[in-house]
Amino acid sequence: MCGICGIIDHKKVLSTSERENLVTLMNKTQAHRGPDDNGIYSDSCVSLGHVRLSIIDLSSAGHQPMSYMDRYEIVFNGEIYNYIELRSELEAAGYTFKTHTDTEVIMASIDHFGKKECLSHFNGFWAFAVYDRADNSVFMSRDRYGVKPLYYTTQPGYLIFSSEIKSMLEDKNIKRVANDQAILDYLVNSFVDCEDYTFFNDIYRLPAGSFMHVDKDGNMSIDKFYTLEYKETVSGKTTPSMVKKFRHLFQDSIKLRMRADVPVGSCLSGGLDSSAIVCETARQIEELKKANSEKISSEGDATGTAIYTPSTYSSCYKNSPNDESKYIKMVIDKTGVNGHYTYPTGESLRDDLDNLIYTQDEPFLSTSMYASYSVMKLAASKGAKVLLDGQGADEILCGYRKARVYYIKRLFKSHKFLSAIWESLLYLPYARKKGSSLAADLSMLRQFFGGKADNNDIRREYLNSSFAKMHVKNSYKDNERYLVNDFEKISLPALLRYVDRNSMAFSIEERLPFLDFRLVEYCMKLPLGVKIERGFSKYIMRRALDMPEGIRTRRDKIGFYTPELDWIRKYSDEYRKVFENENFKASRYIDRDKILRDWDKLLEGKDSIGLFRYICLEKWMEIFNVGAAV
Repeated sequence: MCGICGIIDHKKVLSTSERENLVTLMNKTQAHRGPDDNGIYSDSCVSLGHVRLSIIDLSSAGHQPMSYMDRYEIVFNGEIYNYIELRSELEAAGYTFKTHTDTEVIMASIDHFGKKECLSHFNGFWAFAVYDRADNSVFMSRDRYGVKPLYYTTQPGYLIFSSEIKSMLEDKNIKRVANDQAILDYLVNSFVDCEDYTFFNDIYRLPAGSFMHVDKDGNMSIDKFYTLEYKETVSGKTTPSMVKKFRHLFQDSIKLRMRADVPVGSCLSGGLDSSAIVCETARQIEELKKANSEKISSEGDATGTAIYTPSTYSSCYKNSPNDESKYIKMVIDKTGVNGHYTYPTGESLRDDLDNLIYTQDEPFLSTSMYASYSVMKLAASKGAKVLLDGQGADEILCGYRKARVYYIKRLFKSHKFLSAIWESLLYLPYARKKGSSLAADLSMLRQFFGGKADNNDIRREYLNSSFAKMHVKNSYKDNERYLVNDFEKISLPALLRYVDRNSMAFSIEERLPFLDFRLVEYCMKLPLGVKIERGFSKYIMRRALDMPEGIRTRRDKIGFYTPELDWIRKYSDEYRKVFENENFKASRYIDRDKILRDWDKLLEGKDSIGLFRYICLEKWMEIFNVGAAV
């Protein structure tokens, strides 16, 4: 796992020394992504930069930018998990290798299969740029689901790209102007990272499952190499063969993601996803120990997997009704892993918030990101370099409450009234908020049976009046592609950005077993009734995977929880100063006078979702010195 950057300047707007100096600064700005090594390649029109986090082949042979066949030059961020199998195939075709890295396998694959064609052979996550000296072209790609980031912008005569936006901002020619559409998406519709544009005007992300080609004249084109196939069937029963197939795909995904020359740990929240990962990892490690007939060591076996006792890292809240410690303990007791804990507080959030926003590059939706940030900080303090995590499971297995509402609506539309009533009644006790009223429960039932939630459009109330009138995109909701939209547009892209920035801020690589493309494609074609049954989400997963029974049967997991409003209340005077600042930068977007007038009401929960976002937006504009669009 690494950081990459580069400048493509076929028109030679910049001198070679100017490009090299800029790439040096870009490397330095994202050095946290790769503290083990760094390098620069430069010729008359292209400069590439790389910072390395050594995970596979820890020797200096893994240095990047890396050359191959005196033709290709690559900077690569990610992992190709099936590189061992690909390497064998390429060796049989006559290719030779000087290193044991997956980086070299990418370039041989490009030469053997073709630039676009090679991408379908990779199982992993990646963002890379390859300079082909044969025709002075640059080929860039991002993995199927966009786990690894790749940003770019064009300036007069040249293109600049990087793993992180803050790195690109070292180019003083880039204007730091906010993107109105991204901010409106964020404040009103809770959308972030759903489109190719970012919160910065004229800075874009290369779409997931895409590649970019820049020819010798500097002409740029972007195309898709992957489209997720989605088939929605409402009703269906979970069969033993489905369970067996799911289990096999998951176990093989874990096996591939344990390939490393350093120990692989795991995040552990106490929910189904991380618990299943930890239990399966522990099982496979025990099998390796038995097969190798050796004690715990840091040496790997023939598959490239290190043998060790796994460690887990968890975020907990003492004396909180939402604390997950008892569930985490169930997993630790079952597997014997080494458990480590962190305890985020309102005080630590206050102290870390500026750095968290700087880490993320762009505004984020809630303080739940701080739980992840704190876990990564803990793991780094314990020397971890690779962690497994459960992102993607909710999206492919209907884990969210909104997916259950969607399923019940689909049952209703399909005239399966008894099933719809039965599922809604089974789920209602777990969907309702503590202390909710009968009216609130009836409102939720109306959502189940095709109605819309009560909505007084509170999120526009605290926006600048002219800005609030702008049109908000809403094309991702309430249509027959709802679940795949959630995967591709609404939920997952934001989570992947959060995961990447939080982990890489502490020089940790996070691997996501539920996003193995084989498992994703299988689950996206399963009937909804296989994913949700008898009030349980992720039903097939509960049947297929090993975990403590107390976790297998729970239905109340709420994800990364943080007591956001309580934390803001505790330091309300300090957060109020964000809006009292005479140099308030977000006035184009936020009606700060109304926020200050209603401050006590907001602390009571009048706009509990929006309050943090107003704070986050203003602090982001301040930290990155971003101006509002004119």
